[in-house]
Order: sequence, then C-alpha cells, then structure tokens
Amino acid sequence: MSLTVAQRVANGVQYLMDTHKGGLIWLDLIDIDKLDMVSPGWCVIGQVFGGWWQWRDSTDFTLWQIQEMGFEADYDRGNECMNDKDYAALQAEWTRVLLELKEV
Repeated sequence: MSLTVAQRVANGVQYLMDTHKGGLIWLDLIDIDKLDMVSPGWCVIGQVFGGWWQWRDSTDFTLWQIQEMGFEADYDRGNECMNDKDYAALQAEWTRVLLELKEV
C-alpha cells in the first residue's frame, strides 16, 4: 500500500465528512475510550454506522478502498493474515486525529 497511515486516516475523515454533509456530527458518535480498530462494533465505522458488517454490506467499496480510507488494516501479502502492526498504527492515528478534531 502506497499511502501512509496518516493519509489513509485523512481519507477516512474526508469520507465521514462527505457522508455527513461536511459536518462533524459523526464525531459525537465515537467514544474514543472504547475505540478498538480490530472490533467490528467499536472501530470507527462500527461506532458511526452501528456495525462494521452492516456498513460493509451496504457499500460497494472494495477491500482495497476500505484500507485506503483507514477503516481496515492492510493485509500481509505473504500469509493473508491481518497485520497487527497496521492495526496498531491505525488505532494510534485515529485516536490522535479524533482527539484533535474534538478540540476544534
């Protein structure tokens, strides 16, 4: 994947802004203390849309597009397992960005 984690999260923030007509109302739906990017219910998408799988099933995004928006970890291409390091990086970046946005 060619985008940095920060770029991917920025893409995700833009998607959420666009989906909510440019507003930050989605931000109030996220409990940062419970944020868990591995959990379908407590990840950003899970908290904003009520569940990862419900959202996923309602979109036409490819896995690659979802990864490019920072909502999913990149996969290890060698063994197709989830990349724990990428999840940790996404968790840290989403937390940083969410805290920054909540201060605005």
